[in-house]
Amino acid sequence: MGEEDQFPRLVQVKAFPEEQREAVRSVAAAMASSGREPNDYTAEVSLAAGGQLEVRVRHDGHPTGWSGRGDPCGRCCVARYNPKTGAVSRIIGIR
Repeated sequence: MGEEDQFPRLVQVKAFPEEQREAVRSVAAAMASSGREPNDYTAEVSLAAGGQLEVRVRHDGHPTGWSGRGDPCGRCCVARYNPKTGAVSRIIGIR
């Protein structure tokens, strides 16, 4: 099982802990509105500075076993979600 298989799909909201679900829903919606297909991504959520949640999304096109820096497939991104405002404050990697 590869590392990417360890994380749930971005659209599998109920696979995430309750306190992360609204962040995941919001990021999936923001990505869809920018022309991305949320079903093509896996995600990992962690706590970031200022109480925000960081949602790292990895595209299915990301090379298996990639351990280098950067985004070789050009479709991965990191989103910041602010639980106080209920909004995605920033998506890094979507042009």
